[in-house]
Amino acid sequence: MRIIGITGGIGSGKSSVLNLLKSKYISVINSDLIVDKLLRENPKVIKFCKTNFDIHLDESSKKFSINKLRLAKILFNDLDTLNNFETFIWPIAFENVKKNIRSDNITLIEASKLFEAGWNKICEFVLTIEANAEICISRTIKRSNLSRSAILLRMKNQSTSKYRRDLSDFILDNNFSFAELEEKVKYFSKNNLINQ
Repeated sequence: MRIIGITGGIGSGKSSVLNLLKSKYISVINSDLIVDKLLRENPKVIKFCKTNFDIHLDESSKKFSINKLRLAKILFNDLDTLNNFETFIWPIAFENVKKNIRSDNITLIEASKLFEAGWNKICEFVLTIEANAEICISRTIKRSNLSRSAILLRMKNQSTSKYRRDLSDFILDNNFSFAELEEKVKYFSKNNLINQ
Protein backbone atom coordinates (compact mmCIF):
# COMPACT_ATOMS: atom_id res chain seq x y z
CA MET A 1 0.00 0.00 0.00
CA ARG A 2 1.32 3.44 -0.99
CA ILE A 3 -0.33 6.80 -0.23
CA ILE A 4 0.71 9.89 -2.17
CA GLY A 5 -0.48 13.44 -1.48
CA ILE A 6 -1.35 15.87 -4.28
CA THR A 7 -1.86 19.54 -3.47
CA GLY A 8 -1.88 22.99 -5.05
CA GLY A 9 -3.94 26.14 -5.25
CA ILE A 10 -7.21 26.73 -7.07
CA GLY A 11 -6.78 26.41 -10.85
CA SER A 12 -3.27 24.96 -10.57
CA GLY A 13 -4.28 21.78 -12.41
CA LYS A 14 -4.62 19.21 -9.62
CA SER A 15 -7.62 17.55 -11.27
CA SER A 16 -5.82 17.29 -14.61
CA VAL A 17 -2.83 15.63 -12.94
CA LEU A 18 -5.11 13.23 -11.06
CA ASN A 19 -6.89 12.25 -14.28
CA LEU A 20 -3.57 11.63 -16.02
CA LEU A 21 -2.25 9.49 -13.16
CA LYS A 22 -5.41 7.49 -12.49
CA SER A 23 -5.24 3.89 -13.68
CA LYS A 24 -6.20 0.39 -12.56
CA TYR A 25 -3.08 0.50 -10.35
CA ILE A 26 -3.56 4.04 -9.08
CA SER A 27 -6.77 5.16 -7.37
CA VAL A 28 -7.74 8.75 -6.64
CA ILE A 29 -9.40 10.38 -3.63
CA ASN A 30 -10.66 13.91 -4.33
CA SER A 31 -11.21 15.84 -1.08
CA ASP A 32 -13.59 18.33 -2.72
CA LEU A 33 -15.91 15.49 -3.75
CA ILE A 34 -15.82 14.07 -0.23
CA VAL A 35 -16.71 17.43 1.33
CA ASP A 36 -19.46 17.95 -1.27
CA LYS A 37 -20.97 14.59 -0.31
CA LEU A 38 -20.79 15.44 3.39
CA LEU A 39 -22.60 18.73 2.74
CA ARG A 40 -25.31 16.85 0.88
CA GLU A 41 -25.77 13.81 3.07
CA ASN A 42 -24.15 14.00 6.51
CA PRO A 43 -26.69 15.13 9.14
CA LYS A 44 -23.95 16.22 11.55
CA VAL A 45 -22.35 18.46 8.91
CA ILE A 46 -25.69 19.89 7.78
CA LYS A 47 -26.68 20.65 11.38
CA PHE A 48 -23.31 22.30 12.08
CA CYS A 49 -23.64 24.58 9.05
CA LYS A 50 -27.23 25.50 9.83
CA THR A 51 -26.45 26.21 13.48
CA ASN A 52 -23.18 28.08 13.08
CA PHE A 53 -23.61 29.88 9.77
CA ASP A 54 -27.37 30.38 9.63
CA ILE A 55 -27.44 28.32 6.43
CA HIS A 56 -30.92 27.19 5.54
CA LEU A 57 -31.46 23.93 3.77
CA ASP A 58 -31.83 23.97 0.01
CA GLU A 59 -35.32 22.52 -0.14
CA SER A 60 -35.18 22.11 -3.92
CA SER A 61 -33.01 19.06 -3.24
CA LYS A 62 -34.64 15.84 -2.10
CA LYS A 63 -31.68 15.30 0.20
CA PHE A 64 -31.99 18.82 1.63
CA SER A 65 -28.35 19.61 1.01
CA ILE A 66 -26.61 22.79 2.10
CA ASN A 67 -26.78 25.72 -0.29
CA LYS A 68 -23.08 25.56 -1.21
CA LEU A 69 -22.91 28.91 -2.99
CA ARG A 70 -24.24 30.71 0.05
CA LEU A 71 -21.96 28.73 2.35
CA ALA A 72 -18.91 29.57 0.21
CA LYS A 73 -19.79 33.27 0.28
CA ILE A 74 -19.93 33.18 4.08
CA LEU A 75 -16.73 31.15 4.52
CA PHE A 76 -14.51 33.01 2.09
CA ASN A 77 -15.48 36.42 3.44
CA ASP A 78 -14.44 35.69 7.02
CA LEU A 79 -11.17 33.95 7.90
CA ASP A 80 -12.29 33.03 11.44
CA THR A 81 -15.48 31.46 10.09
CA LEU A 82 -13.53 29.55 7.47
CA ASN A 83 -11.09 28.29 10.11
CA ASN A 84 -14.00 27.23 12.31
CA PHE A 85 -15.57 25.28 9.46
CA GLU A 86 -12.29 23.64 8.42
CA THR A 87 -11.46 22.61 11.98
CA PHE A 88 -14.85 20.90 12.13
CA ILE A 89 -14.95 19.32 8.66
CA TRP A 90 -11.37 18.05 8.22
CA PRO A 91 -11.52 15.19 10.79
CA ILE A 92 -14.86 14.01 9.40
CA ALA A 93 -13.60 14.17 5.83
CA PHE A 94 -10.40 12.38 6.86
CA GLU A 95 -12.37 9.42 8.18
CA ASN A 96 -13.99 9.18 4.73
CA VAL A 97 -10.59 9.47 3.07
CA LYS A 98 -9.20 6.57 5.11
CA LYS A 99 -12.17 4.37 4.18
CA ASN A 100 -11.32 4.86 0.50
CA ILE A 101 -7.61 4.03 0.71
CA ARG A 102 -6.83 0.89 -1.27
CA SER A 103 -4.56 -1.60 0.50
CA ASP A 104 -3.73 -3.31 -2.80
CA ASN A 105 -3.05 -0.17 -4.80
CA ILE A 106 -1.38 3.23 -4.95
CA THR A 107 -3.78 5.84 -3.57
CA LEU A 108 -3.53 9.53 -4.47
CA ILE A 109 -5.11 11.93 -1.98
CA GLU A 110 -5.87 15.33 -3.49
CA ALA A 111 -6.50 18.26 -1.15
CA SER A 112 -5.77 21.97 -1.59
CA LYS A 113 -5.07 22.24 2.16
CA LEU A 114 -3.40 18.87 2.59
CA PHE A 115 -0.73 20.25 4.95
CA GLU A 116 -3.08 22.44 7.00
CA ALA A 117 -5.40 19.47 7.56
CA GLY A 118 -2.46 17.27 8.55
CA TRP A 119 -3.30 14.63 5.94
CA ASN A 120 0.27 14.72 4.64
CA LYS A 121 1.26 12.72 7.74
CA ILE A 122 -0.08 9.52 6.19
CA CYS A 123 1.51 10.21 2.80
CA GLU A 124 4.75 8.66 1.59
CA PHE A 125 5.45 11.92 -0.20
CA VAL A 126 3.62 15.02 -1.48
CA LEU A 127 3.51 16.45 -4.99
CA THR A 128 2.52 20.11 -5.34
CA ILE A 129 1.10 21.42 -8.61
CA GLU A 130 2.09 25.04 -9.30
CA ALA A 131 1.03 27.66 -11.84
CA ASN A 132 1.14 31.44 -11.84
CA ALA A 133 -1.85 33.34 -10.51
CA GLU A 134 -3.22 34.64 -13.83
CA ILE A 135 -3.16 31.17 -15.39
CA CYS A 136 -4.95 29.75 -12.34
CA ILE A 137 -7.60 32.48 -12.53
CA SER A 138 -8.14 31.92 -16.26
CA ARG A 139 -8.50 28.15 -15.82
CA THR A 140 -10.95 28.55 -12.95
CA ILE A 141 -13.12 31.05 -14.86
CA LYS A 142 -13.33 28.62 -17.81
CA ARG A 143 -14.40 25.64 -15.71
CA SER A 144 -16.73 27.33 -13.19
CA ASN A 145 -19.28 30.07 -12.70
CA LEU A 146 -17.01 31.95 -10.32
CA SER A 147 -16.19 35.58 -11.01
CA ARG A 148 -12.64 36.90 -10.95
CA SER A 149 -13.28 38.61 -7.60
CA ALA A 150 -14.66 35.36 -6.10
CA ILE A 151 -11.58 33.46 -7.31
CA LEU A 152 -9.24 36.10 -5.88
CA LEU A 153 -11.06 35.85 -2.55
CA ARG A 154 -10.52 32.08 -2.49
CA MET A 155 -6.88 32.48 -3.43
CA LYS A 156 -6.46 34.94 -0.58
CA ASN A 157 -7.66 32.27 1.86
CA GLN A 158 -5.27 29.61 0.56
CA SER A 159 -1.77 28.96 1.79
CA THR A 160 1.04 30.59 -0.14
CA SER A 161 2.96 28.91 -2.91
CA LYS A 162 6.11 29.16 -0.77
CA TYR A 163 4.39 27.40 2.14
CA ARG A 164 3.39 24.45 -0.05
CA ARG A 165 6.72 24.31 -1.86
CA ASP A 166 8.72 24.28 1.38
CA LEU A 167 6.75 21.30 2.70
CA SER A 168 6.50 19.29 -0.54
CA ASP A 169 8.77 16.55 -1.82
CA PHE A 170 8.10 17.27 -5.51
CA ILE A 171 6.95 20.36 -7.45
CA LEU A 172 5.27 20.12 -10.85
CA ASP A 173 5.22 23.35 -12.88
CA ASN A 174 1.93 23.56 -14.80
CA ASN A 175 2.32 26.91 -16.54
CA PHE A 176 2.37 25.52 -20.05
CA SER A 177 0.29 23.42 -22.45
CA PHE A 178 -1.66 20.28 -21.60
CA ALA A 179 0.69 18.27 -23.84
CA GLU A 180 3.64 19.45 -21.74
CA LEU A 181 1.74 18.57 -18.57
CA GLU A 182 1.14 15.06 -19.94
CA GLU A 183 4.85 14.59 -20.54
CA LYS A 184 5.74 15.82 -17.06
CA VAL A 185 3.17 13.55 -15.44
CA LYS A 186 4.43 10.54 -17.43
CA TYR A 187 7.99 11.29 -16.32
CA PHE A 188 6.91 11.73 -12.69
CA SER A 189 4.86 8.52 -12.75
CA LYS A 190 7.62 6.47 -14.35
CA ASN A 191 10.23 7.63 -11.85
CA ASN A 192 8.20 7.86 -8.64
CA LEU A 193 5.16 5.62 -8.88
CA ILE A 194 5.40 2.80 -11.39
CA ASN A 195 8.93 1.64 -10.63
CA GLN A 196 8.72 1.82 -6.86
